[in-house]
Amino acid sequence: MHVILKRLASIAARAVVAASTSTKNSASLIALANGFRDAGATEKAAELYGSVLQLLPERNDIRLQYGNMSKDSGELCEAEAAYRQIIVSDPQDAEAHLQLGHAYKLMGRRGLALDSYRSAVAADPTLFAAANELAAAGERAQQARLFDAQLRAGALDPLLAMSHQLEGMRDAIERTIAALPDPMSQLAFPIASYRDFRDLFTIPAPPVASRQTFTLLLLADREPLDRLYAQVAAIREQSLQDWRLIGLGRDATRASIFTAAAIVDPRVAWIEAQDTWTDLEAELRAAVTATTDWLVFFQEGATLHPHALAWFAAAAELGPATAFIADHDLATTIDDHVVHSDPVLRQVVDYDTLLDANVYGETLAIKTATFRSMLSPLHGGSSDLGSGDAAPQSTSWGRSSWLLELAMAGQVGHVPLSLASSTEPLPDRSADHRAAVAAHLARHGLEARLDLTGPDGDMVTWRPVRPEAGLTVIIPTRDNAADVATMVDSLVAKAANPDALRLLILDNGTTRSTDLALLAKLAASGRIERRVIDEPFNWSRLNNQAAASVDTPHLVFANDDMRMLTSGWDSRIRGLLERDDVGAVGVKLLYDDDTLQHAGVLFGWKGSAIHDGVYEPADSPGPLRRWQVTRSASAVTGAFLATRRDVFLAHQGFDDVNLPVGYSDLDYALKLRSSGLKVIWTPAISLYHHESKSRGLDHLQIDKAARNQAERALMRQRWGGALDHDPSVHPLWYAATLPFHLISMPSAERIRRHIRATAQIDPWLVADDSTGNATHCPSPG
Repeated sequence: MHVILKRLASIAARAVVAASTSTKNSASLIALANGFRDAGATEKAAELYGSVLQLLPERNDIRLQYGNMSKDSGELCEAEAAYRQIIVSDPQDAEAHLQLGHAYKLMGRRGLALDSYRSAVAADPTLFAAANELAAAGERAQQARLFDAQLRAGALDPLLAMSHQLEGMRDAIERTIAALPDPMSQLAFPIASYRDFRDLFTIPAPPVASRQTFTLLLLADREPLDRLYAQVAAIREQSLQDWRLIGLGRDATRASIFTAAAIVDPRVAWIEAQDTWTDLEAELRAAVTATTDWLVFFQEGATLHPHALAWFAAAAELGPATAFIADHDLATTIDDHVVHSDPVLRQVVDYDTLLDANVYGETLAIKTATFRSMLSPLHGGSSDLGSGDAAPQSTSWGRSSWLLELAMAGQVGHVPLSLASSTEPLPDRSADHRAAVAAHLARHGLEARLDLTGPDGDMVTWRPVRPEAGLTVIIPTRDNAADVATMVDSLVAKAANPDALRLLILDNGTTRSTDLALLAKLAASGRIERRVIDEPFNWSRLNNQAAASVDTPHLVFANDDMRMLTSGWDSRIRGLLERDDVGAVGVKLLYDDDTLQHAGVLFGWKGSAIHDGVYEPADSPGPLRRWQVTRSASAVTGAFLATRRDVFLAHQGFDDVNLPVGYSDLDYALKLRSSGLKVIWTPAISLYHHESKSRGLDHLQIDKAARNQAERALMRQRWGGALDHDPSVHPLWYAATLPFHLISMPSAERIRRHIRATAQIDPWLVADDSTGNATHCPSPG
């Protein structure tokens, strides 16, 4: 190849001279440029295409090739100029819009890239390369259009046919299916197409039978008669047969439904509720009579799937959890066909999330022994239920109270299947939940620690015990003093206790005179301490040195290109870090266009990690309100990471030898989790983040890209399967694009793995790669 290129270069030199005297010779120059292009010599090809354009400036096809070769050579500004010149002369040139989008994407200018892709699709709707870019970027409308186009074109027919064949063969070749990739998992649907998804994929029976017994408690009076008939019929159709159904109420018509069923099925019974009993009290009095292993309580209006009890029974054997939740959807009948829509895809049950909102529903399976152990602290004991705290309260209050106690002890698992459906949207029970949270805090003596009436509506705020405790913000920088000044000013202005702040600026080799003067001015004002560390950039080493040299109990590691938006941010950080179970806190980061940049870090997305919520509108709630509630996370970004200094030092800080720039924040989070500490993300603190101003974009520089790959490989070697699973991600979500846009049918093993992980006492404890059971990983060397 080298000899060929050398020969082409010699010919090209002569051709350029010849072409300069006559446009007739430009054809040979184009041919030579094409040869260099096809040989991968992009710089030489760009040079020759440029020579042709000097002779034939009207040739947009050549200008497009010039732009492509410039782009592939890393000359992105030249490429941008070429594509723009084409668009000026021909605004409907879809290919030029597409390639301009690619150039902007490489520059990291996402908004302009998406605009270019949209222009390309507008100019040519059949240009699937642009449509795929928009779909991969998370544009739901484009994902739906592509999906519909594939359906119309029959592109999905082979996969669908294969899926149906596999459904029919599963029982015969179950071991083979378990050992091979599941082809059905490759069929992804936009979440808006859940109806089509459920038409094609039914909820399977659990792969292993389990012997558990259940008592189901159904409050009949609150259900319309037609729905009550459907609920009873669904229970009698359960694939697991060892159950007992107790109807509760006062209405004679509804009682007759149960008494008639009991004549032919002794598993059905009716308990007459006294006039003085609330619905919750009726449930409690019936529950204490149960002799089965488990109790099942219903969401109002919920009808169980035929495999619901079988899945709860199977889940009971996958982990130590003594209660389980499941997913929910709407089921409406259209022309005798049941249509499923509006799925509520739940996730690991998180105590911090529950303090903000009950997003886990009211259909619960609870082990009978566990339920009885909660009676005395919650309801005054089984002998005097009518006079306990629960007497005047609703069933929603009861469900929230039970979930709070169970989640606090780490006893609730999640079955990632829609085991319950209703014909109407779930009602808003936030007032009942708020009352349950208040009672829970009083019961555990936490009223002084948590504020339920803060400025963020229903968001709980942890009050600091020591509001005067020192907090050091460590900010590395280089030639970016203006942003540092903005960041420092915003931190001080928004702090609840600015006198307790210490601002430590690590000057990592600033050379520009204007920046040096501004940093000196900031240091002279007494607002910050400037420390000069003029050595090759090593983010981990800079922060480790700073953390070791200060004496405040709390630390915040922050980038220099940010601006604080939240008043009282320092108080909120202290409140969370004073909890013994919390190791680190991350916050809500926004791009300048008010889209999310960081709502925690997700593991296992496309085989790597990705920022949760990235590019979504800032006020979007996300699935299960995940971008509006404080919750545990796999990791949080080091762009703004708070931790206690003693915890940081005890875990040997960041790895400044093997992970000098990237992944050290994720590594630190995994070290915390391996020792049983939580990594918390909260939307209660927000900042604007102008990403990567100081050190540029790694993917545009070969040495940085190589370092990134090496650090990623080391993380894989060090943490293995811990990088592949995130308990807060439902197995139905498909990692082909940005998070939480597409769904696909997971394999049976993936469903079991999720249940096994969420059913642990601490689902976030770093898990063994092969079994998913909690284990302690060795400390990084």
